[in-house]
Amino acid sequence: MSRCNAFDSVLVAPLLVVALVGSSRPLQGSTTTQLIDCLRASSACDQAEAIAELSLRKESEPLMAAYAESIDANHREKLVEALSGMDEPPVTEFMRSITRQSSEREAFLANLYLARQGDQKALENLNRAGGNVASYEWAAALSLFGKYRYRPAVDTLIEALGGRLRKRHTSSRGKSTDTVPRGAGRVPID
Repeated sequence: MSRCNAFDSVLVAPLLVVALVGSSRPLQGSTTTQLIDCLRASSACDQAEAIAELSLRKESEPLMAAYAESIDANHREKLVEALSGMDEPPVTEFMRSITRQSSEREAFLANLYLARQGDQKALENLNRAGGNVASYEWAAALSLFGKYRYRPAVDTLIEALGGRLRKRHTSSRGKSTDTVPRGAGRVPID
């Protein structure tokens, strides 16, 4: 797997995944069961590394089974994060199933996974959900709106840039035109 593919395929701790692909993988010797157990809230292991390792292994069946058995919402979210890095038909079907019956965060991750495949319903769900997630996850959703030219998200994209970029005005000839104000598109540095 190339570094680029690992980065594109995992939503959680993407920089860690890139680093793990090119270097030693500290949890590589752990079993899949141990890594799944690591994702429980009470675990003392590095959960971001466990998610990355599980994603790289591409063993979806044990993760989906653990999801079905788990009653801990936090554990389930982490399992969905690990599954997000696996582009396989069973995972796609699993993600479709949890967009309707899971927590808001799980549904967001599932819709993000499906949107990466160009799923228009998932793009619609992401656009409606808004950006109440980690900034890197919302940035991934915004980039998918552009990649798939999802026109209903134009207002969302403009809002993400910091407000209205276009200002409507009437020229001296009475014709309405759009203008872009000075400095539009510049991101303020705090």
